[in-house]
Amino acid sequence: VTLALLVRRGHEVERKEIDLSLLTILTSAPAPLPALALRLAVQLEVAKGSDQVHINFGEVLLERLSARSNTTRYHSTEIHCALWLSAEFAPAEAVAYVTPFLQHVDAVVSAAAWRCLRCLLFCRDEDDQEALQLQRRAAVQRALRALRAWSREELLSIDTFARAAEAVEVLRWSVEAGVENAKQILESGILVSMAKSFKASHLGLRRSLLRLLSALLAANFTDAAPVIFKAGLWTSVVSACEDLTVEEGNDELGELDVLTVKTDVVLLVIQGTGEDSQLLLWLSKSTALLQQWQWTLQSLGVAVQKQVGGHGLLRVANLLRLHLAALLRFMELPIEDSDFLFSWQVTVALGEALQADMPMETQQLATAALVSWAAIRMKEVSETGDSAALATLGTRASQHLLRVLSGHDAGAGIGLAECAAAANLFASSSQAAFSAAKQLPELSALLQQLSEQRRHQQLIWVMRVFFAMLISSEDALEGARAEGLLTSVLLALRSSADRDQALCLEFLEQLFHLSGQLQEELFQSELLSWLMRLSTKRQLASAAFCCVMDILCLCSDVLAGKPLLFRYLGQLMEAIRSLSKTTTLPVRWKSKRLVAAMNFISSLRLCSRSAAILTGAASGDSGTRRHLSAPLGAGLDLWFDFAGETPKGDIHGIPVRNAALRLLLALSEALPKASVEAWPRLMPLLQDRHCAGGEKRLDPREGLLQRLAEDDSRAAALCEAWMR
Repeated sequence: VTLALLVRRGHEVERKEIDLSLLTILTSAPAPLPALALRLAVQLEVAKGSDQVHINFGEVLLERLSARSNTTRYHSTEIHCALWLSAEFAPAEAVAYVTPFLQHVDAVVSAAAWRCLRCLLFCRDEDDQEALQLQRRAAVQRALRALRAWSREELLSIDTFARAAEAVEVLRWSVEAGVENAKQILESGILVSMAKSFKASHLGLRRSLLRLLSALLAANFTDAAPVIFKAGLWTSVVSACEDLTVEEGNDELGELDVLTVKTDVVLLVIQGTGEDSQLLLWLSKSTALLQQWQWTLQSLGVAVQKQVGGHGLLRVANLLRLHLAALLRFMELPIEDSDFLFSWQVTVALGEALQADMPMETQQLATAALVSWAAIRMKEVSETGDSAALATLGTRASQHLLRVLSGHDAGAGIGLAECAAAANLFASSSQAAFSAAKQLPELSALLQQLSEQRRHQQLIWVMRVFFAMLISSEDALEGARAEGLLTSVLLALRSSADRDQALCLEFLEQLFHLSGQLQEELFQSELLSWLMRLSTKRQLASAAFCCVMDILCLCSDVLAGKPLLFRYLGQLMEAIRSLSKTTTLPVRWKSKRLVAAMNFISSLRLCSRSAAILTGAASGDSGTRRHLSAPLGAGLDLWFDFAGETPKGDIHGIPVRNAALRLLLALSEALPKASVEAWPRLMPLLQDRHCAGGEKRLDPREGLLQRLAEDDSRAAALCEAWMR
């Protein structure tokens, strides 16, 4: 007793000496010392080893089992301890001495015998595999006979449920050991009797039954799924968990035990769904499956907060990890149930799984689930979900991202999944983006650090997170502007964009979403002039060129009347002229470039000076002007060439023609009417009844006609005829 107390209080005691002392007592001491030694061995959890002491320990246990094999009523505690230890230490031939105790009158001894039999047959590798398989088949037959023989009252009794649960565990382990055993269990009809007593069964027996069903589905899904369905087990399994509630302080229905059973139910349903979502759809409509799942996630969130820093956190984290895996599978199925998927319980569970105290495996699975969850949520038209839960999730996601990226060296593709999860989350929820804005200084410092280290792959993903936060939340954007973080980040990204084409394209796409709100910042930081220089580079990708033009379109107000614009218009005209003559670009991208450039020009508030540059009456570089009645230059002919009739079947020429017509309309509004009427190619163009876009309402010629028809009856008649 003193020895046991010393060990249990944490004192340093040589365990080998303890084991040797126990072995001596078991072999030579008079009664009742051997029985006490067995109890002490169970309490101290004697470590299994390969030395001679532990081999002798197993032989002693075998001897005691053989001596008590004819006893059925006496020495229950001693036999129980011997069976418990024999599962670890007894040799393989102990199976013959364990079998008589399977039907012992003491249910505790019977349960220990079933456990010992399971461990001896399925936890060890024997040389004689043929004999081992025969023993396993015999054990399955004994378990099936026992489950049939035990009456329903015995299965529901608290005193005897343990042996039934251990017998079911023997069946489960046998299924996991071979498919033939699964077929034997399915054909035995035992599942039908299980369905009748499932709801009223004890908690431990329910867990064993759920695990057996899971093993059957994993071993032979094709045969097991119909049998389980016909037996009515699906509704029994789901409805049986509705009456389970968390009762703190009750050993029978402990909080984590209840959560474990409910978790097993969810996993079993997801597993049984397979590739067909009909089962899950049916159960979600006919039972309270999804409501029970929400309750379980809510209780897990509370349990995590209770167990932070405690010994039970690992078990809670494992349960949460299983639910995250089930959520991933649920999101893969074509089931549209936003009320469940975007409920605050699911949001809280994702946030709790991203805590720093959670195991890394749980955090990684939560990241993968968050990527899909937020991507589906982005498709929602309106903002849904609990604001507080979303705010907490946003904070946890950003903190987790910074932890991952700050803990690894350059060169590793670390943090990409975390960046994708955070970017999707911020794009789908303004509350999450605003809550995560507290990490903007750390995020901007990380961006500048990655830019200096030229870690372009990680820089692209962190940039997506940064811009997703600013695009989704106006408050976050204003905070970044006020603190000067935005300008410093934009300048750092500009220098990196000059070195990497993929990074440049991503930077332009993200900048496009904010350019309408950041016109002054882009102009003052000379990013607009950088964009103009970038668009004149010959090696610039067509997608990047079109994106630059789109950004400049959104910044047309701040460019109006600036000398920078006049110089750029001349350069852009030369680029368009050379582009129209090139044959190296594919026709599709050539058309996209021309349309993007002319759309930018059409978006400008053209003045007389810019109009003169576009018509060729003045130079973009020198800014010299000629009288508007002077002969027109080649600039105007360029736009009329693009606006001319498109050859039949040329689908790429139709957008170019419409863009040129819009440009001519913009020019006509910037010039006096007399100058527009003097365009020699205007009237033939307007008299052409062919509509470039296929529909008259899309043709900008209507605007040109209305512009000319203000004081001209001839043009008004032409406009009326064209409209008819």
